[in-house]
Amino acid sequence: MKNLVEIDLDQHEIYQPKVWGNTEQIAQAVGRDVSKFGEETIGEVFVASNHRDGKSHFKDGRDFDTAIESDQAIFGSAVGSKKSFPILLKILSANQPLSIQTHYKNKIEAWVTLSEGEIFYGLTPRGEEVVQTQEGRDAFFDILSTSSDKKELAQYFNHVKFSADEAFIVHAGVAHALLGGTVFEPQKNANLTMRAGDWGRNMPNRPLHKEDFFASLYPFASDPKPIEKMYKIKEDGVSHACRFVLKDVALDEIIVDGGSRTIETFDDRFFIGFIMDGEIELTSADETREFSKGQAFVMCARPAQWTFSGKGRVFLTYVPHITKGIIEPLYAHGYSYEQIARIGGNILKENDVYVQMLEEGIL
Repeated sequence: MKNLVEIDLDQHEIYQPKVWGNTEQIAQAVGRDVSKFGEETIGEVFVASNHRDGKSHFKDGRDFDTAIESDQAIFGSAVGSKKSFPILLKILSANQPLSIQTHYKNKIEAWVTLSEGEIFYGLTPRGEEVVQTQEGRDAFFDILSTSSDKKELAQYFNHVKFSADEAFIVHAGVAHALLGGTVFEPQKNANLTMRAGDWGRNMPNRPLHKEDFFASLYPFASDPKPIEKMYKIKEDGVSHACRFVLKDVALDEIIVDGGSRTIETFDDRFFIGFIMDGEIELTSADETREFSKGQAFVMCARPAQWTFSGKGRVFLTYVPHITKGIIEPLYAHGYSYEQIARIGGNILKENDVYVQMLEEGIL
């Protein structure tokens, strides 16, 4: 029985046309020729998903729901009693700004940037001030629903210009908008978005949601600093870094350049691998596979050891064991508990690593 199954990233339906999309950057991110998409303006790719907006399939033709039913060892007990795939993994690329939006608690996402770009991230002190009263919210929504002036709106939202290889956690309620650039976006499996502004596009299929936007909004100024990567191992020829951690999803980055890195899968722990750059050889006791840029796969939830070698970079998305998989290895690598807590985000009450440490009496 195979312990590794490849995801089919050539199926057309996982590539979503968007008015704000950047087809060339999407093609580059997934290692495909831009001609694959014809005249379509592609904005996002559902890399690993069983969401109705974009269902992923394996190379053998099964979608994720069918795989869960037919082979429980692919995702193991991480799917829970409802047998629902817990992660939604996308790549987004924007030539134009996305809507200014929030999410309820069922949707928490993170971005790892793949290019230069810019975002609105959370309220400024001025934004916090205006949303404290109903009168202020009404006036604020009037501005958001009509304005296409980035400078006007930047007085209310932190305007962050990012470089490639930065990470941001977008906690539930944090107002945000990708203004341009390409991001790798793991999140909890939900796709519900509350828009308050769409740059004056006024498109019938992109409605605004005033009441839900403010009901879900985190109404305080936010710290827009990116999350610093923390290393589980870093030595000549290989590094393994944690990029961010949420209760429902985390992302690690392994870079090999002549060295190797071995990790384990278990009955309740699978990994979704995506090759960002280069060529990776992945070896277990039962099989050896070679992957290159733009390929994706699932390392199944069966007890196994896997060794990464070659020359390249891979992102691993998974449901974390926060104590054993995050806190303990980072502490062993020399980080303090206070430093480790930062991998869970800047809003402490929404920071799952910080909360776990409090529950265990570490902090």
